[in-house]
Amino acid sequence: MTFTATVQTFRFGSRRYGNTLYGGLSPRTIVPTRDSSGIVFLTANDRYQVISCSYGGDGSTPPEFRYWYANTPGWAEDLNNDSFFPEWYSKDEDGTITKGTLELAFQPARNNTEMFVQNVTVEFVPRPATLTNESFDSDVTVGFSCYVEAQGVADYSRSTGVRTTGMVVSNTETFSELASAQDGGIWPNIRTVTFPCRIQQRVQSARVVLTDIQLCEILSVTLMGESAVPARDR
Repeated sequence: MTFTATVQTFRFGSRRYGNTLYGGLSPRTIVPTRDSSGIVFLTANDRYQVISCSYGGDGSTPPEFRYWYANTPGWAEDLNNDSFFPEWYSKDEDGTITKGTLELAFQPARNNTEMFVQNVTVEFVPRPATLTNESFDSDVTVGFSCYVEAQGVADYSRSTGVRTTGMVVSNTETFSELASAQDGGIWPNIRTVTFPCRIQQRVQSARVVLTDIQLCEILSVTLMGESAVPARDR
């Protein structure tokens, strides 16, 4: 497929199937990647956008495209009425909000000792309710879940279905608020929440896992613990 241009606005596909904005103010060459399982992926500009043709269509059914804007959400640009910013979406073609997962690397205890895991602090920016690029039902929520995985507990084992692991896991804590209640008047609206994801055994290393991330941008994740050994405190 080729670009068709109208006054510095570049579109993907034909007039019939490409009536939504795609490019920035400068066109780029469409580069087809390796054909994998019959799905052709195309990248076409400098703004982290990817389009795949998931169904080629026929004489009576139009082709189906999946679109990714693989960059930070354009919330600030939308609030500033930047109409030249590429489109992005929170919902897929079925109207379902996509959810993300963030798995951090294991952090060892300081000085080759052991530690207690006490809590996790997460800084994030919720999607402001005043955005104009798409609308949501009144019961849609902003949020994510958090838990800690740790290893290095002596003689510890946990059954996970048909397997056994030496990984100890904290309780899962969840943050959830209505999307309609998120303020966009003060921007960026940086929020902080602390989860009591405690592990009451001494461990050698631990990591934080965030799941079901929905309509929020994670800025930082801090794992907090205590590595003091009582015998050395005296």
